[in-house]
Amino acid sequence: MKKTTLVLLLIFGCAVFAGAQTVDTTDNVGWSDLTLIVPLTKRDEGGKRVDAWSLNLGGGFRMGRDLKRPIDERALVTFNYRINKYFTAGTGYMYRRHRWTESQRLYEHRLLFFLNAEKKWPNVILRNRALTTYLIKHSRSDTVVYRNRVQVSFPIKQKEKEVVSPYFATEPFYDFSLKKWFRNDIHIGITRQFTKKFGADFFYLHQGLNIGSLRTTNGFGMSFRYRIDRVK
Repeated sequence: MKKTTLVLLLIFGCAVFAGAQTVDTTDNVGWSDLTLIVPLTKRDEGGKRVDAWSLNLGGGFRMGRDLKRPIDERALVTFNYRINKYFTAGTGYMYRRHRWTESQRLYEHRLLFFLNAEKKWPNVILRNRALTTYLIKHSRSDTVVYRNRVQVSFPIKQKEKEVVSPYFATEPFYDFSLKKWFRNDIHIGITRQFTKKFGADFFYLHQGLNIGSLRTTNGFGMSFRYRIDRVK
């Protein structure tokens, strides 16, 4: 549990540091997300039942401009197919309404295509998400963005049961219209599985951008997951 305390102190320190940065090019944001996981079909794999096809329904909300007003709302649906214990592929749709600066509110439709990879060891879990997004923008040119998130987790166990899992992740973004890497997200957080059906991530996020007037975003976020098991 000493490792958990250290991670929490680190996240808190990052959040305090973020609060001290209030220049025009920097924003401090509160993140919250909820995902409902609905298994559609299951199969046997390695002596246990796993999700083959699943449906994810999600929503997100961001409070920004130094936590003074809503800046981002989104709704998401994805279909996921587990290829094997290492790979999961899927596609989905997101509707997004946002206003990160004092400019007019913007709207987007996003078509998502992704491939997730995962490799587990006793004390380390390595994950990679390759996500390609086709952005349909209202009153603006459409574009395609590729992003690749690499995450390393360090499960902390007690009596062979995982208690929490601190993690670190980095995620660069590439815009095919701009032909450049324009953003990188760094996550530091912990994952906690409270029950078989309910889990959550608590994290600090640092976003660095090299386009637009907003260049840095610091945030503290919570992402919740709940499984609705109807298939055996």
